[in-house]
Amino acid sequence: MDARLRYPLAKGGIALGDVCDKGSQLRPDVVWFGEAVPLFEEACELVSQADFLLVVGTSLAVMPAASLLTYIDYDTPCALVDPDADEISPPGVLAINTTAGEGVPALVNQWRKQGNLILP
Repeated sequence: MDARLRYPLAKGGIALGDVCDKGSQLRPDVVWFGEAVPLFEEACELVSQADFLLVVGTSLAVMPAASLLTYIDYDTPCALVDPDADEISPPGVLAINTTAGEGVPALVNQWRKQGNLILP
């Protein structure tokens, strides 16, 4: 993908016939089912080096992104923020059963007060 061919989204979104400078139909900058995830190998490497992994707003059902949890070291703390976290969290992952809009700010506030990264 050529990053130079990314365009700001016009008001009203993308319409059929809106094309890039090369003549191809514009599309959202998302990964559709069945497409390769850009920079996935780099993401795996970053996760393997993490001191803490916070997973937010996913069902952990879509691969390969869901497999990122398998790249953390066994003793690396990990938390999942999702309304259904209890049902979908793998063993050893702290389940935080709330929305991203509530859970992430609460964690950030807790960490700021404590001055370090200690899970609840």
